[in-house]
This record gives sequence, structure tokens and C-alpha cells, in this order.
Amino acid sequence: MDIDSMDRDALLDTLHKAQKLPEDEKKVAAVRRQRDEFLAPYFEETEAGRQAKQARKDALNKDDVKDLRQQLRIADERMKLAQHPVEIQKKFKTRSIIAVSVLVVLGLIALIYGKFFITGSSTSNFGGTTKRLVTSIYTMFFFLAIFYGFYRYFYWRKYRPQLVKYAQKKKDELKPVQAKLDDIKTDLAANYDEAIEPFAQSYNSDDADYREIISQLNQQEQIVKEDQAALETIPENVRNVKDMNHFTKSLEAGHAETWQQLMEAHDKQERQREEIRRKEEAAKQAEANKLSARQRNRNNGQQHHKG
Repeated sequence: MDIDSMDRDALLDTLHKAQKLPEDEKKVAAVRRQRDEFLAPYFEETEAGRQAKQARKDALNKDDVKDLRQQLRIADERMKLAQHPVEIQKKFKTRSIIAVSVLVVLGLIALIYGKFFITGSSTSNFGGTTKRLVTSIYTMFFFLAIFYGFYRYFYWRKYRPQLVKYAQKKKDELKPVQAKLDDIKTDLAANYDEAIEPFAQSYNSDDADYREIISQLNQQEQIVKEDQAALETIPENVRNVKDMNHFTKSLEAGHAETWQQLMEAHDKQERQREEIRRKEEAAKQAEANKLSARQRNRNNGQQHHKG
């Protein structure tokens, strides 16, 4: 149907289908991958299948691709460790126990030394020293308890979120790497799909799972054809997400009923935008002219002063 003769409901249906095309194409690709995974063991028994498999394997084993995968693997492992820091936590506990044990042993040595190797009454200098030493030992135990609690609660509780934050930062920095690797995998999958397609067209099986996959694939491909036809119905100059979304909202809000009304409103908005753009350009040019005039006057004044 010609878009100019469509009513409101037909226009909405056309716009909805056109906007769904990218999403539905992804669904087709997903079902096609299921089909290819099912067929892969049979396809790779053929010469064409062995060549396609080897080509994909060789591409993934290239040094630049392996480097990309290694970077992402390290980032994933860092994030897993930050979110579940069992090994780090064990190290922290071990170091804490060792540190406290060393201090306790030193305290006991000091206590034993004060008890058995320092002589004199409690009122003498030596005895008073012993009492002070024992008091110091108890104080040290109390300090160790506070220190350990502070270390476990404040340091570890704050350190763990910092680990996650740092790991996330590193993952974010690798987004371009992930995008590049995704593009490579997409291209490889497309090449494999192209290679397996003739085999898939000629393959027949009574397997229930396979028949279900083929049924879903046929349904999704039909939906994509309808979406593509709807998109091609829309004029190319407004065949974009922004305009199609605006038209859909206008129809749903009752601001328009026909394609002609939509285009009239669209053209009016475009003229308004163009007018605003021209005014902004004129204002910028006028400001630039003022600055140039001031600079010329300043230069002329300096030359006159020198003369």
C-alpha cells in the first residue's frame, strides 16, 4: 500500500515494523546461530565444513586477536577477584595473624624478661620498672585488639570497594578492545554462516529440535521481510530512527492522522530549525566582525601613536 493512502492505524503499523527491523534481524541471527550449531558437526565432516572451521580457527589464533582476548580475560579475572576476593582476603588474614603473633611474642618475651630477669622490690627502681612493664604489656594487648579491629573493619571494608572500582575502571578502558573483538567475531560468524548456508538448504532431518529451530527461523525471517518492506515504504529522507520515532509519537498523540499531515509538520519544523541555524550563524558572524573591527582600531591606534 502507498504510504500517502494509509490511515492512522496503517501508518502506526508500518512505523512500528520499520523501527523493529534491527531488533528482529538480531533475533534471526540468534536462531540462525542455533541452526548452525546444530548443523556444525555434520557440516564439518564435509570438505567445505573443514575449510570453514579451519579458517575461523586460524583467524582467532592470530597474534592480534589473541592479544585482544588476553586483555579481556585479565580484566574479567580482575573483576571476579575484586567481587569475590577470597585469595586476597586469605592473604590479609594471614598477614594480620602473623603481625599480631609477632607483637604478642615480643610482648611475652618482654613480660618474661621483666618477671624473671629483673630483680628488686616493687618499691625499688627495678620493682617499679617491672610493674610498669607488666602494665605496658596489658596496654599493648589492648592496643593490639583495637588495631586488629580497626584493620579488619575500616581497611578491608574500604579496600574491597576500591578493588571493584579499580577493576571496573580497567574494564571500561577496554570497551574499545571488546568492541573490536566483537566486530571480528561478527565477521567470522558471518563468513561461517555464508559457508554453511548451502549445506543448511540441502540438509533434511526429522529431529524434533532441528525442525523446531527451522520453524522459528522461517517465522523470524518472514517478520524481517515484513519489517524491511515497511521500512522501504517510508521515504528515504525520513527513514531514520529520530524521524520515525517522532512520527509515531505524533500519531499516537493524535497530532496527525495522515502521512501528508506528518510531512507538513516535519517540513515546518525543518524550516524553523533552518531559520534558527541561520540566525545563530548571523549572530556569530556579527560578533566576529565586531572583534575584527576592534582589532583593526587597536592596530591603527598603535600605528598612529608610533607615528
